[in-house]
Amino acid sequence: MSDSTDRSWSLRPRFHRRTKPGARPGALKVCPDAAPPRVRVIAYSRDDVMEVELSDPAKIRELMAEWPVVWVNVDGLGDAAMLRQFADAFQIHPLALEDVVNVHQRAKVEEYEEHLFCVVRSPHAKVCQLTEQLSLFIGKNYVLSFQEEQGDCFDPVRIRLRKSDSNLRSEPRADYLGYRLIDSVIDGYFPVLEEIGNRLDDLDDRTINTSNDTAFAELHSVKRELLMYRRAVWPLRDLVNELRADTNDFISDRTRLYLRDSLDHAVQVIEVLETYR
Repeated sequence: MSDSTDRSWSLRPRFHRRTKPGARPGALKVCPDAAPPRVRVIAYSRDDVMEVELSDPAKIRELMAEWPVVWVNVDGLGDAAMLRQFADAFQIHPLALEDVVNVHQRAKVEEYEEHLFCVVRSPHAKVCQLTEQLSLFIGKNYVLSFQEEQGDCFDPVRIRLRKSDSNLRSEPRADYLGYRLIDSVIDGYFPVLEEIGNRLDDLDDRTINTSNDTAFAELHSVKRELLMYRRAVWPLRDLVNELRADTNDFISDRTRLYLRDSLDHAVQVIEVLETYR
């Protein structure tokens, strides 16, 4: 089997739900191959910032009492006991926690009493996966994020948090931090689309004057990639639109103005995807 055929086969969407049909709603069953959690916390105010790694989720509540905004990022979903500790500390509903570990979710937003629960799909470096699930809980003074494994597109946000003159620090608000994370995910699709555009140009040059079976197989692979990205971004656009238009206690009117820009970026990504298809 050729490399291009291997690549095309690896892009076939896979659906793996850990709970069995008829299982109790909210049942938590983690993937045995999931990475162990690594918990990184950034707490910040207008005047200061603190970064620390924690192993005890219960200690995060102490930080939330001291700092205006606390961002808790969990890389890895392989420890059910620790995930339940997070659920207790942040009053996460069992249905939301179940969605965190079942990483086939489409982008969506759900409102709970203590927070908004958002699921977005972020571009992934692995060809066989293409996207990964990012779960966000946006509360009054915290953002709790769960990622499948280490490595993300949020380093620019972390760099801005370390600078005292950044917008994130000048008016510390959890909803604005949540917006910046979602916007970073959307912007992460642009380099991916640029790379796909370069591949399409190369394939066009190789097939315009001659028949090339390998090039056509690669073209089919690119088509499948575009379809999978399209399935990830269309619901993401709807999520941003819902956050921008909806009225809830967790997103301020000021942040909704910024979400209009994120919506514009999501529409741009969709337009490029449609053009390439």
